[in-house]
Amino acid sequence: MGVIAALILFPLLTAFVILLTKNDAVRNMTVRVGAAGTAVLTLAVTGLYFKNGIAFSVRWEAAADFLMAVVEAAVAVYIITIGIRNKRYVVSVLSFVQTAAVLIFEFSGKAGTEVEKAILFDKLTAVMVMIVGLVGSLICIYAVGYMKTYHQHHKEFKERKSFFFSVLFLFLSAMFGIVLSNNLTWMYFSWELTTLCSFLLIGYTQTEEAKANSFRALVINLAGGLAFGAAIIFIGRMYKTMELSVFTSMTPDPVILLPVFLLAFAALTKSAQLPFSSWLLGAMVAPTPTSALLHSATMVKAGVYLIIRLAPLLGNNAVGKTVTYVGAVTFLACSLMAISQSDAKKILAYSTLANLGLIVICASIGTQGSLWAAILLIIFHAVSKSLLFISVGSAEHQIGNRNVENMDLLMGMSKGAGALHDDRHCRNVSGSLWNAHIQMGGYEGFC
Repeated sequence: MGVIAALILFPLLTAFVILLTKNDAVRNMTVRVGAAGTAVLTLAVTGLYFKNGIAFSVRWEAAADFLMAVVEAAVAVYIITIGIRNKRYVVSVLSFVQTAAVLIFEFSGKAGTEVEKAILFDKLTAVMVMIVGLVGSLICIYAVGYMKTYHQHHKEFKERKSFFFSVLFLFLSAMFGIVLSNNLTWMYFSWELTTLCSFLLIGYTQTEEAKANSFRALVINLAGGLAFGAAIIFIGRMYKTMELSVFTSMTPDPVILLPVFLLAFAALTKSAQLPFSSWLLGAMVAPTPTSALLHSATMVKAGVYLIIRLAPLLGNNAVGKTVTYVGAVTFLACSLMAISQSDAKKILAYSTLANLGLIVICASIGTQGSLWAAILLIIFHAVSKSLLFISVGSAEHQIGNRNVENMDLLMGMSKGAGALHDDRHCRNVSGSLWNAHIQMGGYEGFC
C-alpha cells in the first residue's frame, strides 16, 4: 500500500519542488531525479504486485475525499474565472455545472454508497502503470534538453520552464490516479486534473493559436467530464456503490446501459474519437514533449483504458455497438487523412487517432481475444508514437521545419556538417551557408 501511495504522490511532490525552483541547473537535476524516481517506483510496484495483484481500502478515505473536493472546487473556480476573462462562457458553464453537481452528491447524496476497495492493481493496471511511469519519465528527461533548445529557437515565447515541467509531473501523478483508482470519485478527480493539465500544456506559448486550441481541448474534455460526473451520480444513487469493479460485474440491463453510455462518452472525448478529435490535432502547437505525452502515454490512453474496463458491459448491445462504430469511423477516416498530410506532426496526430480508433474497436467488442489485442496495441502505440514525436521534434530543430518532403536533408547531414545528400547532386557548403540553408527550410539555391 505504501509503495502505491508513493507512486502517486512522488510525481506530485516533484511537481511542487520544480515549480518553486528558478535555477536552471537545479531544476534540470530535479526533473531528472524526479523522472528516475518515478521510473524506479513504477518498476517496484509492478514487480511487487504483477503476479497476484492487490485491492485494498484506504484508512484515510474520508480525509482524501474532503481534500479532493476542496481541490475540485479550486480548479473549478480557476476554470470559471479564465473562461469569463477570455469570454469563453461555455467553459465556465460546463465547469460550474459538473463541479456543483458532483460536490452536492459528495456532501449530501453519497450517504449509503460503499467503497470496500478504493485501490485496485491487476495486470491491466500494471500495463498502464508501466506505460505511464516509464514512457512518461523518459519524455520528461528528453524535455530537459528539448526545452533549452526550444527557447533558443523561439525567443518570442516567454520562458516558463519551471511551470512546464511541474505540469508534466502533475500530469503523471493524475494518470497514476486514474489507472490505480477503483473508487469512481477518485478516478473522476484524477480525470479532471488531466483535463486541466492538457489545457495548461497546450496553451504554454500563450499565442492566440495556442489559446484557441487549449480552450477547444478544455471544452471537449469538460463535456466528457460532465458525462463522467453524471454517471457517478447515477451509479451512486441507483446501485449504492462507487467501485468500478463492482459496477462492471453487474448484468448489462437497459437501466445500467445509461451510465455505461455516459462513461463511454467521457472515454471517447478523452481518447479524441470523431467527432471529438479536433482538440488532439490542436495540441500540436505545444512543445514536442507535450505532443509525445498527450498522443502516447497519458491523455488519450485514459479514454481507451476506461473503455477496456467497461468491456464486460459493452459487446453486443446498443452502447457497445455505438462505441464500435465510432472507433471504426475514426480508424478509417483518420487513416485516410494521415496519408494526405505533409506536416510530420499532423501525420503522427492522425495516425494516433486511427490507432486509438482501432483500440476502441477491439475493446468495445468485448471478447477475450479482442481485449488482448487492444492491450497489445496500447503498449506498442505508446512506445512507438512517443519516440516518433520526439524524433520529429529533433528533426524540426535540425532542418527548421517539419515538412516530411524536406526530411531527406537529414541523410545529408548524417554525412557531415555541411554535406548535402549526393543523390540530389548538391555540393558541399560552408557552415555559414548551411545555417542559412537550414533557416530557409528548403533546397533552393543549393541544388
